[in-house]
Amino acid sequence: MFRSRAARATLVALVGAGAILLATSAHAMRRHFVYTHRLVITGSYVDNWTIKDPDPCGLNGSGSVTVHFQLAKPTKVKLYYDKYHGGYNGSIGSWVVGWPVGGGVGDMPQQPAKGTLSLVDNTVWTPDSYGDCQPPSKADCGQSALRQARTVVEGHGQHLLVANLLNVSFNQVGGKAARYARCRIGETYLFDDFGYAGGRATGGDLPMPITSRPRAAKRRVLRVVGSLHKHTASSCYSNSRSASPLRSTSATCTDDVTRKVTATFTRIR
Repeated sequence: MFRSRAARATLVALVGAGAILLATSAHAMRRHFVYTHRLVITGSYVDNWTIKDPDPCGLNGSGSVTVHFQLAKPTKVKLYYDKYHGGYNGSIGSWVVGWPVGGGVGDMPQQPAKGTLSLVDNTVWTPDSYGDCQPPSKADCGQSALRQARTVVEGHGQHLLVANLLNVSFNQVGGKAARYARCRIGETYLFDDFGYAGGRATGGDLPMPITSRPRAAKRRVLRVVGSLHKHTASSCYSNSRSASPLRSTSATCTDDVTRKVTATFTRIR
């Protein structure tokens, strides 16, 4: 009986000591994570588009899609270079915009963003001889607030950060009850559509060259800027309807897209 009680007491003491050790270790890991910078993200997207349709009831003219966005509020991160972090295309070493994850450090997740979406449609339609053309509505043209938008900046190898704007479709309005906008836009409706906006090598993310590690370490305020411009010409549908279904397949469209994002890191300590 004495041995049994002694064994139980020893086991309880060991378990208690283990729990204290684990708690102390977890607390130490949490304390080990130190935010280094306060991050502000601002960005813009502009698509100046045109359409030319020689067919009856075809649309002709131009318009624009303009987006301005920023972080909903500044956030704190740990910006550092990790020589063991997996880089681009299997390389080793990458910048990290760090965030506390599971007691350690991970990449900053997508953050809430705010901003505006402006749609301009200056097209006119060419009536046919029968007068049966029905020009598309422009009821949703104008400016509206971005809803549920998110943005992110991440490390991408030794010389780049990359940025993106997510949960935003330029051809939709209405937030949770989203519907297609009654206003013509260009041939692309996503920030990271590299076919029209560039950035194929980074999967549509906007590349942002970052300065060298020694220079970055000396700066209290570090601004990292990325900008891309791409012009695209393609065949497209007019979407102008008459008494019959979609009539024109001979329209030509152009999209002139410029994207820009600035990430400003201000040192905390």
